[in-house]
Amino acid sequence: LRDIGIRRSVLFAYDPEKLLPMDRGDILKGYDGKKGLIDMAKEAGVEDPLIDTMVL
Repeated sequence: LRDIGIRRSVLFAYDPEKLLPMDRGDILKGYDGKKGLIDMAKEAGVEDPLIDTMVL
């Protein structure tokens, strides 16, 4: 994303290990040694994420 200049992206908070609504924060922040979705997006150059937490 960084290489092609994408600065805005929709982040879909989905992880098959974290299906409950109360677990969506773990997906975004990271858990059990896994990097969080927000950090991964920042590393990819996303400056303005829109977060969709209702993905099923």
